[in-house]
Amino acid sequence: MVGDGEVERRLEGLSPRQREEFLRLLRDRRRSGSVSTVRPERAGGRSAETVVRMREGTDGTPIVFVHSANGTVLPYFRLSEALAAGPAVYGLQAPGIDRDGPVPNSLPEIVDAHVAAVHELVGSGPCHLVGWSAGGVLAYALACALRATGTGVDRLVLLDSLPPEGLPTDRAALLAYLTDSFALTLGHLPPGLDPDELGRHAEPARLTLALDALVGSGCVQENERGAALRRLRVGLSLVAAGAGWSPPPYDGDLHLVTADDGVPGPEAVALWGAHVRGRILQRSVPGDHYGMMRPPASSRLAEVLVGIVHEAGPHTATAHHQGVQQ
Repeated sequence: MVGDGEVERRLEGLSPRQREEFLRLLRDRRRSGSVSTVRPERAGGRSAETVVRMREGTDGTPIVFVHSANGTVLPYFRLSEALAAGPAVYGLQAPGIDRDGPVPNSLPEIVDAHVAAVHELVGSGPCHLVGWSAGGVLAYALACALRATGTGVDRLVLLDSLPPEGLPTDRAALLAYLTDSFALTLGHLPPGLDPDELGRHAEPARLTLALDALVGSGCVQENERGAALRRLRVGLSLVAAGAGWSPPPYDGDLHLVTADDGVPGPEAVALWGAHVRGRILQRSVPGDHYGMMRPPASSRLAEVLVGIVHEAGPHTATAHHQGVQQ
């Protein structure tokens, strides 16, 4: 069992939204009589800012979840809880997500920070990389960078993620998209901000308007405004860095999990096929882009992820050579 002193130690250093989610999970486990796997605590060493130890492991290749546009590991908490016992589970958060000051403004800067964190966690590897939504793009970039350093990436798993070439590059439009994504990730209706209206303001005022919309919709509490504003700034930097980025070739296999109520699997495979030199192994799960990460769909997603890690479960294998589907 996890005692109150251990709870306090694990809560230290987590952001307000992480503490809220952790305590909710802890209450659920205590009601069910099992809390042993609720372990979202910060790592030590240089990676302390970006790495959250989501679950201790006993054996097997570690699983590393890569943050999406919201910059945190919150979308993966339920999924990590549904995974079968075995390997350690880590989450990578965005650099600068829980501190004031400059935020990374280029994809290489973000990826370099994550390469250093993964090296600190697993040395030369191997590890499994998993990314949902924009986190899939980051996981892909991270896998390419890790392989370039000789670090083993066993499975690269993208959850309903597409190459970012189609994203707008206008920062007001990106902020409107990001604000809707924040709300939908938390299970709320999107504010639906008008990009043209946002574009009439300087960026600090735009961020305040986006924050006001999230508070008004119940996504953010008044006492969380500071942390939420910082996450909007970091998130905007992340999506702006990825917008228009063309993924480099990846010489391994790509495991792609798509939502039934989203972009059709064959279309997603074709988009990634322009970049992947190995096989693309595609599976689908119930739900839409956001619902797949929440119960009850997250339990099915966890089963699929375990199947991928252990080379099991039905999938559609599509071979590509230099971007041409064979």
